[in-house]
Amino acid sequence: MKQINTTQTLTKKALLLFASCLISAFSFSQNYSFQNPVLYSGTNGADGAVYKFSNVASGVDALVTINKRSSNLVSLDTVDMTGSGYGKAFQPMVTYNGGNASGPASWWMEFNIQFVKPGTLAPLVQDSVYITAVDVDGDGGTLQEQFTALGSATYTENSPSSLTRGMVTDTIGVAGSAGTIISGEKFTAPTFNAPGIDTTNQTVMVTAKYLNVSSITIRYGAQITSGSTGAANRMNCLWFQKFNYSAIFNLLPVFLESFTAQKNINSDGVSLNWVTTMEREASHFEVERSFDGQSYDEQGIVIADGNSGIKQNYHFDDKIGTASAGIIYYRLRMVDMNGKYLYSEVVTVRNENESEQLTVSTFPNPTTTDLQVSIPAGWQNKAVTYSVYSLNGSLVHIKTNGSAPQTETIHVAELPQGTYIVRVVAGSQSTARKFIKVR
Repeated sequence: MKQINTTQTLTKKALLLFASCLISAFSFSQNYSFQNPVLYSGTNGADGAVYKFSNVASGVDALVTINKRSSNLVSLDTVDMTGSGYGKAFQPMVTYNGGNASGPASWWMEFNIQFVKPGTLAPLVQDSVYITAVDVDGDGGTLQEQFTALGSATYTENSPSSLTRGMVTDTIGVAGSAGTIISGEKFTAPTFNAPGIDTTNQTVMVTAKYLNVSSITIRYGAQITSGSTGAANRMNCLWFQKFNYSAIFNLLPVFLESFTAQKNINSDGVSLNWVTTMEREASHFEVERSFDGQSYDEQGIVIADGNSGIKQNYHFDDKIGTASAGIIYYRLRMVDMNGKYLYSEVVTVRNENESEQLTVSTFPNPTTTDLQVSIPAGWQNKAVTYSVYSLNGSLVHIKTNGSAPQTETIHVAELPQGTYIVRVVAGSQSTARKFIKVR
């Protein structure tokens, strides 16, 4: 990016790395157009402020919310710069300490971009969304811009690239409200100033691809390790379209297709199974267990195939002994050859006797995107139907599994925030549980 002066403009964008080469001439196809925002709710520039972009695509509006910022020294000059960069891109200008920074310092502002039905707050799930961070660069001195994409995405960048990548894990959500732990990738720019906001300069660009999402959370910011700068007011450029690079690199070491946990009836063990559909320089999986959903301990290690383009099946048996916790939580720590890692989603099992009451448990509750529903042990491997109802009795989601695991994931990201009931039916037996969906 560049600093914005009275006569000069700025931009940024950047992303990431990992193996799987391909080709191509420079080309693109426009997906979404972000123009003419209006303040929809809240105070302009404040946490919780919502801006509406109408008709970003056919039959789609977008609501951009300022979730939070790293400190009160971070401010929003304007939510969408015009007159420079690209008119159809989302171009917020974020400033730190009035534009002046002394090292060491780092800062960011977090934005949530939600796709909705025109004129409503009803989320619209998009099959695929490409976002390209353009002109992620420095001030020519000591400042380095940073772009962070949160959530599950794959990335492409040029080879060679001037950006460096690192993983982040943090809580997303509007400041002061309950948040959700989520991982993502942070791309840090070099200190050099790439001239203009130019999509032909692909070494300071990165593209993230999201599948089946109704919202995306990103951060724009910068860092300075030493010295000082008067260029800490940065224009950012996020273009919602796909670009083809001279070389393409897939980012994640592992694409995880499924991860399930099932209590073994009449034993003190839990069977964990997972499937990958792609591995690139993957090292191993660390199986982690928790009895409270917060503090996790490693239970074992499973070596990864490492490099594969076909399905790989993995299994781990965990002995829980006489553990008294009613719910047991599991996650995978997926580690690559360089020691970088990502966490899987959390799955749960019920630790109870068959004679206990037929109930289901839900996790997390409240939830933002996915609800995990754990069923009684006697219902496992049977046909189970999960129906989600609003409080007025309307059926808003249904899912049937012919051979149900102990924990099923129900995708609820597209539901408006509110209180719902999930009804679970197995043969002639049924039970229900209330849960809360938050933004």
